[in-house]
Amino acid sequence: MKNIQANVEKAKQFMEEAAELTSVEISSSVKTIETSTFINNKLTSVEIPDSVTTIGDKAFTKNHLNKVTFKSSLPVISSDSFFNQTHSSKLFVEWFTDEDFTTYWNSIVPKDMVIYAKYSEPNPTYTVTYDGNGNTGGSVPVSDSYEEGATVIAAGNTESLVKTGHSFNGWNMKADGTGTPYSAGATFLMGKANLTLYAKWSAVSITPPIDPGSRTGKPNNTTAFQ
Repeated sequence: MKNIQANVEKAKQFMEEAAELTSVEISSSVKTIETSTFINNKLTSVEIPDSVTTIGDKAFTKNHLNKVTFKSSLPVISSDSFFNQTHSSKLFVEWFTDEDFTTYWNSIVPKDMVIYAKYSEPNPTYTVTYDGNGNTGGSVPVSDSYEEGATVIAAGNTESLVKTGHSFNGWNMKADGTGTPYSAGATFLMGKANLTLYAKWSAVSITPPIDPGSRTGKPNNTTAFQ
């Protein structure tokens, strides 16, 4: 715990201790907590003594605060003194004046009170992977991750996939082409599982030159690559 000494009137920025503080005891002699004083630390709770009359911008921004206790009214406080909290695995939502998160805090401290931070679980993310499905050259597009419900744009043949005797014809959810097809640039919503899109290949028919010895003057055969 870091104790701000009793003979200090202003709590100043702890630049050299950024990201180190996990708790702090603010002395009852402190009157002003200046701008960005405790920014980028790991405080989980803090008590503001009744001696404090001013809290500056971003004084406690980017901590891990769950609650803040004010021991008395506070005449001057910035609207972003406590906002934008961080958490290793959760997202900061808002400050509330009750533990049930029913009443938003309006950044005013008219009396002694406690505010509570609400966090939410981030949306799960899933990966869209591309498969060359028998390609003989080139590379598949880079895989990418999306939150559930996010819009996915199917990649084009950005890495020059090729397959001998075939032309690229978009993607399909199944390797045999019986699944849902997606052309390059098509959009769809990310589901609740990882997804592999397989290259869809169309066989190219090649017609040999006309055989001069043929009575009909037509090609003697047609070859289709499968």
